[in-house]
Amino acid sequence: MRRPVYTLLWLVWLVGCAAPGQDGALTVEVGSWVASIAEPEVSSGWSEVAFVLVDGDGEPVPDLDVVADLWMPAHGHGTTDEVTVQETAAGQYEIRGNYIMPGQWEVTAVLRDDVPDLVFLVEAVSE
Repeated sequence: MRRPVYTLLWLVWLVGCAAPGQDGALTVEVGSWVASIAEPEVSSGWSEVAFVLVDGDGEPVPDLDVVADLWMPAHGHGTTDEVTVQETAAGQYEIRGNYIMPGQWEVTAVLRDDVPDLVFLVEAVSE
């Protein structure tokens, strides 16, 4: 799933389209949808990061078969273990992965073929 040139372009896009929300959550535009990441910080090791996905009317976007990937841009590697995604409620998704070392990680979630990937950064901190 690693596409270095596209990743660089998405990071440039992310800087322009990601912003803190009113409640401190990170919000990212994904086509006509908006993703809200409540806590863009995780513990290093096995951790979860959750996001809520809503459409242009603010309604949840449920029942997606999301596939996710973790990548550490500063070191040029990903995680060594499988990343899983679970829908915990309508439009609420949880990505679980092994952040094998502290630092900044890029999370890519493939939502659907006809919408852009959700890409955001999280900070893994030592426990």
